[in-house]
Amino acid sequence: MMPMMPPETIRSGTDMIPGTLQLNRRDKITPVPPGEQIIDTIAAKCNNKVLLAFSCGKDAIAAWLALKARGVEVVPYYYYLCPDLEFIESSLKYYEEYFETPIMRVPSPSIYRL
Repeated sequence: MMPMMPPETIRSGTDMIPGTLQLNRRDKITPVPPGEQIIDTIAAKCNNKVLLAFSCGKDAIAAWLALKARGVEVVPYYYYLCPDLEFIESSLKYYEEYFETPIMRVPSPSIYRL
């Protein structure tokens, strides 16, 4: 088993994943701002309208609910590999009705590798 690196040895990168700890230039761990603050910052930069990659998963649903609660207009899209699958379409229709917003269906970039 590989030993874990202590946090002080981690080096910062340019693209950090939201929800993780970020490191500043002195390599001190600083907490990520609260979700509401992140949403408000993004909304201000995007005129209160954002695109959301919607997968029907719990994270996409939670993001949509959080954005909606902060008054941000969400424009969702769904990447498909095989269009018009009945079980996927029924899920997408359910969320379209729940959120009263159409979900764009877009071919996945991976579709061209199949």
